[in-house]
Amino acid sequence: MKTVNFLTNLFFISLLAVLSLSRCSSPEDTEPIKDTTQQGHKEPTALQEILKFDKATKVSGALPAVANISLLKTNTQDTIFALPGIKMPIRISHPKSTILKGIYIAVKQGTFYYDIPIEREEESDTVSVILLEVDPEKEDQTYHIPADIIPYDDTKTPLDKIERIITVEPAAGNTCGILVDKPTTLGDTSGLWTPEWFWFATMVFGPTNEISFLNAPGNNFITNTTYEGCCDPNRPQGKCHPLSTTLNATARATIAYTIESETFTFFTNGTFARQTHERKQNFNPETTDWCSGTAGYTLDDIVVSYFGQHDYLPGDKTISYGTTYASCDLCGYGSRGGDLKHTCHLLIISRQTEASKEIRIYVRNPVSIWYE
Repeated sequence: MKTVNFLTNLFFISLLAVLSLSRCSSPEDTEPIKDTTQQGHKEPTALQEILKFDKATKVSGALPAVANISLLKTNTQDTIFALPGIKMPIRISHPKSTILKGIYIAVKQGTFYYDIPIEREEESDTVSVILLEVDPEKEDQTYHIPADIIPYDDTKTPLDKIERIITVEPAAGNTCGILVDKPTTLGDTSGLWTPEWFWFATMVFGPTNEISFLNAPGNNFITNTTYEGCCDPNRPQGKCHPLSTTLNATARATIAYTIESETFTFFTNGTFARQTHERKQNFNPETTDWCSGTAGYTLDDIVVSYFGQHDYLPGDKTISYGTTYASCDLCGYGSRGGDLKHTCHLLIISRQTEASKEIRIYVRNPVSIWYE
């Protein structure tokens, strides 16, 4: 437990360092990308045609009116970064009592808007997802697209308005690298570093490009299970004798697993640092009140640091890496390389088989999960 506390502190210290430290590979410090703005090159309607959404319907006219009441939040702050040809999940956090059925999206001053049904609802019933894609042919320049996002309920009543800039970036090549210099504060198995790439989402697509799996920070995988046990009201706390084989009671338990975060930092010397943060809730029969049917739980909050080597060089289209040290041998989870694309703000690692394609998306330097 002391190790977990130490590593948790290290993780949040690293997060704070993102705000105060500058690196040679950050977007602000590299050669600026050519800025192609909405006003300079395309009319709002033409910009809107760049955006693609699964199962969307075009509706002529202006968006339904609604005020920003901060009821709903998204997984992006001011800017939704996009890479042509890559589907990006837009996750909308909402109260459990609020049912989202779809989202209206329009470019400001456009002549139509998109009506997009919800693609997925996460198991918590508090996060709804749609997928944004950018026309793959628009990969030669940068677009900054001001958009209004208006989720609606099962009666199509608008609930809230979220304003974002959708920034479409071409693949960066050598303009913005993914590597940073290794700090002197970091050794081979411990130390301090600034996380560079933050996990944004993992998606798996089937052979017809339909999404079959999605995971993202804070997404709860939940299983509800009924367990059998023994209640003896004549014994302390209603617990049966340890050798009793009587099963005369039940308890309903919620088992949950969440990946809160994962970060990667790839260094110019061929090494990397990675960190994962998981939460687990498992059923504990020893702390369960069998007479009342109240489940007991074991809660684990696990932060693991990994160090290893990678083979990436600027301009490569693939990356491989392997862990040489982990702070906990029986904790955490693995990761593997694959095909690589990146912009100044996005890192995409993908692997494809005949049956499916896995895409992992990382973004540069966020400090939260949900934003109004």
